[in-house]
Amino acid sequence: MEQFEKWFVTLNQKMEVISGDILAVRSELGDIREFIEQHQSDLRLCKLAIERLDDKIDGVDGKVERALTLLHH
Repeated sequence: MEQFEKWFVTLNQKMEVISGDILAVRSELGDIREFIEQHQSDLRLCKLAIERLDDKIDGVDGKVERALTLLHH
């Protein structure tokens, strides 16, 4: 019976270690999710900035073409 009790004590200790490891992994996953969300937000802002810049470049390009057309006529 004593051996059986030791086995349960050992099992309980191992389960506590595993439980601690699981909590640590969950914490790391939370940090990773937060990191990804932050960078996705940054990427969205960068994409918007690129789109705005692209629109401005298109506008300038159109003005340059009109100016060149006027100069050649």
